[in-house]
Amino acid sequence: MKKNILFTLLSLIFVIMISCAGGGKESSYTDGVYEGSGTGHQGPIKVSVTISSNKIEKIDVLEKAYSDFSDMAVKKVIDETIKKNTIDGVNTVSGATRTTKGTIEAITAALTQAGTIGASSKETVAKEDITVDTDIVVIGSGGAGMSAALSAKESGLDVTLIEKMVYLGGNTVRAKGGLNAAETKYQRSLGIVDTIKTFIDDTMKGGKNINDPELVKYLAENSSDAIEWMVWE
Repeated sequence: MKKNILFTLLSLIFVIMISCAGGGKESSYTDGVYEGSGTGHQGPIKVSVTISSNKIEKIDVLEKAYSDFSDMAVKKVIDETIKKNTIDGVNTVSGATRTTKGTIEAITAALTQAGTIGASSKETVAKEDITVDTDIVVIGSGGAGMSAALSAKESGLDVTLIEKMVYLGGNTVRAKGGLNAAETKYQRSLGIVDTIKTFIDDTMKGGKNINDPELVKYLAENSSDAIEWMVWE
């Protein structure tokens, strides 16, 4: 049931973007393979651009100084450039602005060698207004945002979830730690003895005993239910 609700929620996600309309001159390239470099958030970015029959056939990243976390943002820039057959009108991606700016610089340098790269993007930018009727808007699809959106959907509300990145998950997709909980059925099935009191004591100790005791108590007493709510079976 919960999985169906989540799938319904995801089908209602609206990605609101600024789109760039055409109107500039046609791009004109000389066939070949061209390389260009730019500077991203953590260092140099180098790409090769393959031109065939006046079309951008492919773009390969030869050298990168960014984490895998930015791969999807860079891929978005590359895919959009190939689709438009020009770098004009291709925007940076929020959340990876400096990295995608460096990628755009590198592609621009390569295409400049290939020939004309089209009209200035400043002349072609257009905005598209989208109106959405909804009960609640959740901004950000990290762990907190997805939980809030799913809870609202379970309550029968129409939900619009807005994410600035090109993928869902926010910083939660980078989380490598565990999820604290006590007296769960999974612990019991493995013979692990744990108690809510132990959870409370550990949390207070970790917080140097300046935590709000009532909030810590609420966290510990509801941790097992939170696991049950989150896990699909």
